[in-house]
Amino acid sequence: MDIKMMEYVVEIERCGSINKAAKNLYLSQPNLSNALKNLESELGYTLFVRKNSGIQLTNAGRIFLSSAKIIVSEMQKIHQIPRMFTEHKNISLSCTYYSVFMHEFLRFKKEISQEDIEDNFKETGLIQTIQDIIERHYRICLFYCFECNESKYQKIAKKYNLNMQCIASNIPLQVMVPQTHPISRKKSIDIADLPRYNLVNYQNFDFSDWLQILGLENDNRVLYVFDRGGLFDAVRESGYFSVIIKSHPDYSAQNGCVFLPLVGLKEQLKVFLLQENSYQMNDREHRFVQQLIHCMKDISANKSPKT
Repeated sequence: MDIKMMEYVVEIERCGSINKAAKNLYLSQPNLSNALKNLESELGYTLFVRKNSGIQLTNAGRIFLSSAKIIVSEMQKIHQIPRMFTEHKNISLSCTYYSVFMHEFLRFKKEISQEDIEDNFKETGLIQTIQDIIERHYRICLFYCFECNESKYQKIAKKYNLNMQCIASNIPLQVMVPQTHPISRKKSIDIADLPRYNLVNYQNFDFSDWLQILGLENDNRVLYVFDRGGLFDAVRESGYFSVIIKSHPDYSAQNGCVFLPLVGLKEQLKVFLLQENSYQMNDREHRFVQQLIHCMKDISANKSPKT
């Protein structure tokens, strides 16, 4: 059986329509329909039931699809193997939203400039950045989570043959508030007071990974955004608060926001490096990670990061 046919079935199920799937696959609808009929004939059972409203998987089709998705996913990972070669001298990094990750990456690029190397840096949510490593779109991953969730991600790492290494611990949290808000003149904010405020948070983080640990409810007092720009806009222009990992001190002046220490939190925040067990970081990736580790040590010690 051709792997392409499995990809076709996965796409048909995703679209819920042979016609829509054909467009996405750059095939004619009759050709895709014939290919599906030939596959069903080869298998000896029907995968889909055709209805006026679209198509629906049969019981046999559901079992077939569960296996097909695994095979298609593994084939995609196999095709990504060339990205893992250490001969590549560029940095290939996916990370969670955090100004220090970006700041240190740009500082590294400035101090160790190599114009002939094209680095890949992606900033996204926790769920997506781990998926990026699993699917081999990037070679290394940086993310942060509370210590109580560490075992959850260690299980994921073990399942997908990944190495998860803690590179920083006991990282302080801050509450970002607009400079114009009266509370910006306070010295700190207690975690017990957080439910009183409207908060903005990143969409691509599980509620149980972040807001729940902060004692918040998943209700209409929480606004979800997809990037750091949207987060700053919500705070600066709409008066939302946001709980973030400690950032560079110059960010408050640049973004019209004030960072207040969050006190009363019992959970420890850690930063992790994630990569495939078999992958050895190249020289530039290794040097960047070492630079970041030194920076994070200063932050965990409540020192100002190097600028």
